[in-house]
Amino acid sequence: MAEGTQPGRNGRPYSSGEKAMALRVPDFFRNEVFTTKTETELEIIASKTTGVSVRSLARFKKEMKEGGLHSPPKKRNRGSPVLDSVDSFDEACIRRIILAFYEKGEIPTLKKKHLDKNKGSPSKF
Repeated sequence: MAEGTQPGRNGRPYSSGEKAMALRVPDFFRNEVFTTKTETELEIIASKTTGVSVRSLARFKKEMKEGGLHSPPKKRNRGSPVLDSVDSFDEACIRRIILAFYEKGEIPTLKKKHLDKNKGSPSKF
């Protein structure tokens, strides 16, 4: 494994909970275990213990001073298109129906579409 890479991260950003936990480790070492160590030594020990780089710990500390820890936004999956079963011919028919309503000055609704074009027969949509 290359120096500076952390096992299991794979470029994934740290969540706010992980950041908070990493920031508590140097405080624990300072108060409980290594009371005579300098701040730099404590950060190096905490870095080795948590697997978070010293630079990341410094970045988390700076972020905390500037207004709290923030998580990256969640990835949102795009929904599949609703009308993926409509081919270009059906799309052109629907377009002509809607334009016909526009030319008449009416608001196109499903009820009017069913009555005018299908004359009571059920629709495929």
